[in-house]
Amino acid sequence: MFGNWLKTTILMAGIVALFGVVGAALEGANGMLLALVLGGAMNIFACWFSDAMVLRTYSAQEVDAASAPGCPWSRPKRIRRLRNGLIHIGGSPRLPPGVGC
Repeated sequence: MFGNWLKTTILMAGIVALFGVVGAALEGANGMLLALVLGGAMNIFACWFSDAMVLRTYSAQEVDAASAPGCPWSRPKRIRRLRNGLIHIGGSPRLPPGVGC
């Protein structure tokens, strides 16, 4: 988890730095400042709205048990067994019945 976070942070910092270098080459100090602000704003926008952009790209729709009766999440007993198995493997205490899935 920390490795992916670090790689993403380095990549985003590299993109902002590239924006700064290009801005400095084109317009000097003012261009560099403008490019750094724009690059930072783009990174913040991408961080906050990337999930919505992907869902919109693939025209994702919410699915519930009524609209997809063959899907595994329409069987709550199976989901509860899977959840309890994962909780047991992870060493966490079990959730009380009725909490979560």
